[in-house]
Amino acid sequence: MKKTVLVGLSGGVDSAACCRILMDEGYDVTACFLRFFDQSAPDRAEIVAKRLGVPLHIYDCRADFERNVIDYFVREYTEGRTPNPCARCNRTMKFASLISFADRLGIDKVATGHYAGVSFDRQSGRYYVSRGKDASKDQSYFLWQLTQKQLSRILTPLAGTVKKEVKQFCSDIVPVDTRESNEICFVPDNDYVSFIQKRIGDNDNPILREGNFVDINGRVLGRHKGIFRYTVGQRRGLDISLGRRAYVLSVDAASGNIVLGYDDDCIADAVTVGNLNFSGIAEFEGELECCVKLRYRQPPAHARVTVSDGTASVRLLSPSRLSARGQSAVFYSDDRLLFGGVIK
Repeated sequence: MKKTVLVGLSGGVDSAACCRILMDEGYDVTACFLRFFDQSAPDRAEIVAKRLGVPLHIYDCRADFERNVIDYFVREYTEGRTPNPCARCNRTMKFASLISFADRLGIDKVATGHYAGVSFDRQSGRYYVSRGKDASKDQSYFLWQLTQKQLSRILTPLAGTVKKEVKQFCSDIVPVDTRESNEICFVPDNDYVSFIQKRIGDNDNPILREGNFVDINGRVLGRHKGIFRYTVGQRRGLDISLGRRAYVLSVDAASGNIVLGYDDDCIADAVTVGNLNFSGIAEFEGELECCVKLRYRQPPAHARVTVSDGTASVRLLSPSRLSARGQSAVFYSDDRLLFGGVIK
């Protein structure tokens, strides 16, 4: 009897390659297009599924996506934090939906075109995520929230591939006009300011009001256009002249103030992380040395980490640029993802 797998098929190169690899490995593949928002359409997925000869189901998840991802995204910005919608989507939507639909169809495994690995460690009895072979495409950073139950069902056949190989492998089945997107999928043109304004809709909302730019001593420097427009580390679009390059150091939703500073003010050697999820290592309290990624495009940095009462206090061995509250901090030992959390 063939092994069965449900593949999340977007119609792009990566998910198409995922299907083809699993078919070549002898799996009985069924495809599923997850419709998360109104603008997403299954057209390309239907073309790819037909060319591959696999059945395609369309699963309407718009209501759940609205509640679990879009509402979270807007709320984080309006409370002065910078969200990580991809990490949240993977746990609460993408894999949760695929597993739920696979259960309805009686299918064993689910699979996606993520450039990351999922393995089982017999010694610890735990599933864990590992970084993908293609360092430029590695997506393990966005998978830190997955549970052991979810990881036990997941296949990621692109873990050992590189993007160039994948494109060649699927050049005959993916529509030639398919474009890759590195932006937030549900925000048109990556214009999150207009997206949030439209979602809030109330011009009297205090989040939309102007407020003060202040320095680290609280001295007023000028006016800003609403806290949701700004994130820690931002320097473009501040529309204020201070005689030197300035950056956002913090956003205070309670006071409406945005603190600005300069290059020397943007360096930190410590960060506090909460909302921890342990995957590649069992939950613990104590100290360890490992590496941490504070941004997706940042190489992992060596750190000493102390975990206590559900919080990780991180001392960076080399100072780093400031990180935004709400973003993910993901901890690794070599290529193995140990745990992750939200920067506080």
